[in-house]
Amino acid sequence: MDERTIPALLVLLVLVGMLFAMYAGWRARGRRQAALPAPAGPPAELGRTLAEADALYVATTAAGRPLDRIVVGGLGFRARAVVRVTDRGVLLDLAGTPDIFVAASVIRGAGLGTFAIDRVVETGGLVVLTWLLDVPGDVAVDTYLRVTDAAERDALLAALTTLSPASDGTGTTGSADPNGRNPRT
Repeated sequence: MDERTIPALLVLLVLVGMLFAMYAGWRARGRRQAALPAPAGPPAELGRTLAEADALYVATTAAGRPLDRIVVGGLGFRARAVVRVTDRGVLLDLAGTPDIFVAASVIRGAGLGTFAIDRVVETGGLVVLTWLLDVPGDVAVDTYLRVTDAAERDALLAALTTLSPASDGTGTTGSADPNGRNPRT
């Protein structure tokens, strides 16, 4: 063996170990969240469309904890999305997963955010939808969407605000996250 083989093997071993640790961590997160129900699918009748936008689905996290990803029911991975807000709720058509429907009755807030998990954008660059994943258990979650077209983002936020009982009509819900910023403004 030459003098570069042993260091190369050590680097390879460390990389394989890191990949295994990431895989084990993802599986452990899935086991911890196994009691959470999968999000609901769309009803037969969606209602009147209030707004629609192409977006990048960034993540769904525990409410107020933008680094605590929810992985159940297709919510664990980024995806291209079409978001349709209707008078009955919000349809999330995520590429590669079954459609997710967030009924208006479980929506708790809507606003703008700046970061979630591994995505940081300009101030107010993410649309944040706060809703209950498990109505009997009241598991509140935040869904982060990146809508790059400002007009579509504003229309989407305005439509979400009409469904949100916690909103004051300005796109803010008044709650601040533990990082000292208001994720809704």
